[in-house]
Amino acid sequence: MDKSNARRRAAAVSAKDLAKTDLSVLDPRKPLQGLTAKQEKSAQLFFSGLDKTEAYRRAFNVGRDTKSETVSRAATRLFSLSKVRARIKQLQDAQTKELTQDNKASREEILGAIIKMAYDVELKPADRLRALQTLGKVRGIDLFKTDGDDDTDTRTPEQVERELKSKLASLLTGGTSDE
Repeated sequence: MDKSNARRRAAAVSAKDLAKTDLSVLDPRKPLQGLTAKQEKSAQLFFSGLDKTEAYRRAFNVGRDTKSETVSRAATRLFSLSKVRARIKQLQDAQTKELTQDNKASREEILGAIIKMAYDVELKPADRLRALQTLGKVRGIDLFKTDGDDDTDTRTPEQVERELKSKLASLLTGGTSDE
């Protein structure tokens, strides 16, 4: 009994330590310490899109003749381990960071191209003006908006409903909808 209690306390301590760990500073290409090769492979396979049972089955080379309930229970135990969950979170955080950086780079690239077009004297003035308009919209400075371009609708839902009913009634009775 003392050995199992000691293991539980050690697991609780390591789970608390993992919870405090800032996973963003860890290299996602390297597994967390303490994961076996099969646990790492299971986490990678799950992260790649497989369900937990199939990830477990492939990582642990479980045959198709093994009962699905047995594999499911083993997969549930594996993916409930704090270190496996932490590894999956680490992989997800790394992917999020990479996607964020890609989006930022794409945005900067597009803005750079628009700015280049806006000041390219070889382009037609209309194309340069359009580039400036686009740049103004992206930057939130829509200087080219006229008073009639206001997209905000100040009507209440009840007013809109009354107008729609009136127009529908007019159309159904043979009138025109341009009232």
